[in-house]
Amino acid sequence: MNIKVSGHAPEPTARHRLVHHRYATLAQWTRHERDQEVRAPEDWTSLCREFPLEVTASRRHDWFRATGRHGRWVIPGWERVADRWDAAHLTVRCYLSAAGRALGVDPDTATVVAGWDPGSTLWLADAGREWDGPRQAWHLTQDRSWRRLLLSVRPPDTL
Repeated sequence: MNIKVSGHAPEPTARHRLVHHRYATLAQWTRHERDQEVRAPEDWTSLCREFPLEVTASRRHDWFRATGRHGRWVIPGWERVADRWDAAHLTVRCYLSAAGRALGVDPDTATVVAGWDPGSTLWLADAGREWDGPRQAWHLTQDRSWRRLLLSVRPPDTL
């Protein structure tokens, strides 16, 4: 089950300059049958090999500075990946073992796991649905602790 959080931080007014309110709505989502788990660097390079999108022109300089490698660069072509998978989930393990390194796709081509957060999911289709359970509303207080709001209390623009 995946969790999506939406946040809201209203602009402070002159009267409330020092007060900053944050709200979050927690809703659980069912998992898809067609989720691709990227558990290891080999899973990432397999996606790049099967669905290559050439990015040498836009990534060459940054990825050379990060890795010291000259050559052709690719990433997964997400539009093509979406024909097979509804979502791609990058595990923390894969991120920690691969991020920032040049990963060989073939003898002349490499890739880098970049622009992802550990444990994040890239949704490629709208195939998921919200779980039937209730949503939860939370408020970040001035002392920086989260407090669950009662169901009768509705934070502005978040539910």
